[in-house]
Amino acid sequence: MKLIIFLLLFLSSLIYSQSLWESTSFPDSIPVLSLAFDSSSNIIYAGTNTHGIYKSTNDGMTWIEINNGISGYKIIRDLLVINSQKVFAATENGLYKSTNQGVLWESINVGTNAFGYLTTSPKGDIFTGTWGGIYRSTDEGENWEKIFNTGQDLVQSISFDSKCTIYSHISGDIYRSFDYGLSWQRIGDLRTGSTHHSINSGVVTNNDNILFGTYDGGIFFSSDYGSTFEPKNTGLNYLGISELLVDEGDHISVITFPKGYYTSIDEADKWNSFGDGLGNDEPMTLTTDSKGYFYLGSYYGGIYRSKFTLFRFLPKERTKKYYKHPNTVTMDSILIKK
Repeated sequence: MKLIIFLLLFLSSLIYSQSLWESTSFPDSIPVLSLAFDSSSNIIYAGTNTHGIYKSTNDGMTWIEINNGISGYKIIRDLLVINSQKVFAATENGLYKSTNQGVLWESINVGTNAFGYLTTSPKGDIFTGTWGGIYRSTDEGENWEKIFNTGQDLVQSISFDSKCTIYSHISGDIYRSFDYGLSWQRIGDLRTGSTHHSINSGVVTNNDNILFGTYDGGIFFSSDYGSTFEPKNTGLNYLGISELLVDEGDHISVITFPKGYYTSIDEADKWNSFGDGLGNDEPMTLTTDSKGYFYLGSYYGGIYRSKFTLFRFLPKERTKKYYKHPNTVTMDSILIKK
């Protein structure tokens, strides 16, 4: 424990002596809504608000626009890489697929138009959240089945725990399914006093603890599969949560708005700030590459890259690969945020 504390103090002093983040060449005038990394080809994909999709093959040094085949409003809410060639894009105008690293996109007919989220389960199934429900594909996007009807509400976040339990936040309520979406039960909502908090992101740790990030109430934590929640905001300067990530070692990263990047190594009991170098740019999305460097997409400041990996000075057994939420392996059920 003393070694870990010493290393954290050393890391903090190093980071605060220099800026952790640096801007890439991505235009800061283009709002970034989603990021995805393909480890097999070292490609970073960026989804934007009205400007479509960009990619970089050289660690963010240069970016090229790749919108051939995408029509209508090019609002890219999420991106999902299946393999070195196949990429999916959830847009305001439909779901798209590319089988050649974004050179050409084709529209996929799922039965609805506006999409908010994409992910895969450890079983290899693809899940997408839409305005109206959750759809699942068991054949890499060729066919889709609707497994949850949310009316007119947008599903924006999907995660998995080890017991195949599905958690869903719809119209202010959290729902849970123990049978992979065949049936659902309401388990409540997130409140501090009489104030209701809308959920903006969510993760499940390897111990099956649930963390929800909200628009204005910070982070809520559950250790009993969603039956009860408690706030976990010690160390956070801002309570608007844009995105949460968790790795195999249960290191948690969170980005907050209007600015801020924080980490926790104790399942959110304490948050440590490592946002030096970020402006008031409204952080929106976060991912990492295969080397462990972080990429942060913002609404007003383009895309930032960390100058070094955040956990590189921690003991080896605590330095694990990050996965863009919610693609954390060993998890097998779904958590959804509204």
